[in-house]
Amino acid sequence: MGFLKTPYLPQGRVTVAVGDVENAATEVVKPFCLATLPPSMQHHADLSFCYLGEGVAVCAPEAYAYYNEKLAYWNVKLIKGEKSVGRNYPCDAAYNVAIVGKRLFCKVAITDRVLLNEAKKLGYKIININQGYAKCSVCPVDENSAISADMSFYKAAVKEGIDVLRITNEGIILKGFANGFFGGAAYCSKRGVLKAKGDMTTLPEYTKIKEFLNKRGMKIEEDVGAVTDFGSFIPLCEE
Repeated sequence: MGFLKTPYLPQGRVTVAVGDVENAATEVVKPFCLATLPPSMQHHADLSFCYLGEGVAVCAPEAYAYYNEKLAYWNVKLIKGEKSVGRNYPCDAAYNVAIVGKRLFCKVAITDRVLLNEAKKLGYKIININQGYAKCSVCPVDENSAISADMSFYKAAVKEGIDVLRITNEGIILKGFANGFFGGAAYCSKRGVLKAKGDMTTLPEYTKIKEFLNKRGMKIEEDVGAVTDFGSFIPLCEE
């Protein structure tokens, strides 16, 4: 067992992850509770925790003690960020960065400085976009492909040579909001497999998503119920 080298893109079976979702094959650490946020967002891992690869993660200062205890067994190098998670946007998005290969997309002005510095140390190219909820908005498929509804990410990613399937967020549930985000609902559960919390066949653009994945040799893992934005699945270790 070892750490994922590239965030969100396992090369084998995920053994340890952070996320508010059940996975029978994985040890899943429940995210820190952000009690000041709306109930549907309080356990969104991508608002308080960011894995940068190679065993390095950055988290909000109020979540540090929690994650330090929960992840100690696996020797994660956990770094305390500077910005606390605020009640409202954009202050709740300081750790919500999208990573596709060695590019990190975020709204730089609102992103935690410690996170950005650590990312630069690890060789990431930092790319500014207008969307503060970058991770929520982006589902990485491989190091050069992603799925997203966000136009600011799409324009920036295409310039970087990334192949992006543009969809809408229609049909994705986030209680208290008109809709959730695909990147917060779908994830690579293991090499070559994309899964969502919920049944992706219920999405109006399911066929487009399936075709995009098929061209990359990927399959969809079935689930049941409405597709729900649960705040991302963040894999840490794999075998």
